[in-house]
Amino acid sequence: MKKNISLFAVLFLLFSSLVRADFKPMLQNGNGRVVFVGDSITGQGGGWLGAGYCFQMEWALKQAHPEATPQLIALGGSGMGVGNWVHTENKSRTNEVMLDVKNVGVQANLDQPADVLVVMLGMNDVLAPYIGGTDEDLDKWIGSYRKLVESLMERAKPKAVVFGSVTMFTEDPSTFKNQQIHRMNERLKALAKEMGAVVAPTSQACWEVLAMGRQLSPEYHITRDYIHPNSIGNQAVAVGMLRGLGEEEAANVLLEQRIKPALLKATEKANGLSYDVQVLEEPDSYQIRYWWAEKPGQPVSSPTVKISLPEGWSATPDQSQGTSGSFIVKGKPTKLRNLLKLEGRSGEEVRQSEVSISAPWLVAAGLVQTWKQPPLEFDPKASVSPVDEVIVKGGDFTAPIDCGKNTILTWRKLYPSVNLTGGADPGSIDYAAITNGGTFEGGYAARWIQSDRERAVKLELSTKGLATRIHLSVWLNGNLIYEKDLTKDPQRKEARKVTVDAVLKKGENTLVIKSNHVNWQWQFVANLVGVDGDSLDDLRYSTKSESVK
Repeated sequence: MKKNISLFAVLFLLFSSLVRADFKPMLQNGNGRVVFVGDSITGQGGGWLGAGYCFQMEWALKQAHPEATPQLIALGGSGMGVGNWVHTENKSRTNEVMLDVKNVGVQANLDQPADVLVVMLGMNDVLAPYIGGTDEDLDKWIGSYRKLVESLMERAKPKAVVFGSVTMFTEDPSTFKNQQIHRMNERLKALAKEMGAVVAPTSQACWEVLAMGRQLSPEYHITRDYIHPNSIGNQAVAVGMLRGLGEEEAANVLLEQRIKPALLKATEKANGLSYDVQVLEEPDSYQIRYWWAEKPGQPVSSPTVKISLPEGWSATPDQSQGTSGSFIVKGKPTKLRNLLKLEGRSGEEVRQSEVSISAPWLVAAGLVQTWKQPPLEFDPKASVSPVDEVIVKGGDFTAPIDCGKNTILTWRKLYPSVNLTGGADPGSIDYAAITNGGTFEGGYAARWIQSDRERAVKLELSTKGLATRIHLSVWLNGNLIYEKDLTKDPQRKEARKVTVDAVLKKGENTLVIKSNHVNWQWQFVANLVGVDGDSLDDLRYSTKSESVK
């Protein structure tokens, strides 16, 4: 079985639950007053002039209905979840509240009748997170969602209500955060059925467009930061909204006339042989899928695609026929970047793509250690865990260790990926892949590194997380080489990264990083860099110690 669900297998399941084929449009010839209630995605949807999803919807509606003049009002507030909106809606009954879109007030717009009320909330509830990841937590969330919708309906008196499904957080459907979003969207479907509302497939449309882009380029993105849609991502959200409103013609116009040409332009420098990598449950096994893009005006081809592997690796099959196919690859990723090559031939045309599989990290999360406040700061001396003590002693810190309150960490592999914050950087660790990342949750990341000789190195530390506050403690062979709040480190503020001098000994080296974060995105990068021209290409990486049996 796969550990990571194929993006394209997921799409089949997602599209099986799209809007009913017999659903009638909610707007009259494209006209109507639609009020959107949401977070920063909605704020940008109505405030990102020309590129936001409301502008995309308006354009598409006018293409389908040339005389249409729809009113699309975006009440989007950065950082807002369902609970924040409950407070905002109540406050706006007596006071005007301004959110992200300039000169668009909550009170003024909720106190006018709406033809359609659209609510798209949940991203910040997952991102901050404002809620936990258990079924009980999600049930409480949907209960609050119901109360908010009831209050909004009382104010705006809409003729129809639409729930926008929560869009992606990371571009991998199998991450913890996206699986949590899927569970939330399932609850939205049940609530919509209960309240006579409709779920707009905004999430499904985003996955659909991402899949289209990935078939053209392996590093294509529809988000700017693995959360907020970019321009094409906003177009994807608009497609989902239009489908939810029953405006299939407008959705198709947007897809054909804007999204597909934009994808081709965005990927025009790609070589026409795209791929993705999925980690399988069987150890050191991967599925490599490829796509050979057809060129406009040329005959349909049937290329032969071969895969070349590092020494000691194997593939089944070793070649494939057709414009799409897959290989099951097995091998130990001992290099920082393990390079494979795809070569496709169709007649005289040859296309090549290099596939990189990063060495994985061994990671664990779930350690909760409170930061002192005010001011908000982490005290590492007062937060030494039993795991820390074993690290310093050189013992097996991955063994079951009680960290207090019956907290025993579970360790697992995490592969840096183009789908996660930090991208394919082999030093990146994005905890959204494995945990809810609650307030003050901490965790560990470890690698064992074999060096053929003693050598001086530099350790570079950085983060690309949104609103991240993170403290790092770094041990190399049990010695503490860094212990600071990375986000407040003056060196990082000046150079965007912190550089730490270190020495690798000959033989096995143990690198362990403890990260304590506050909330929002939890991600950091840790890369070893050679000095005096040392490429470090001979280093070998593992997720277990060769000395511990």
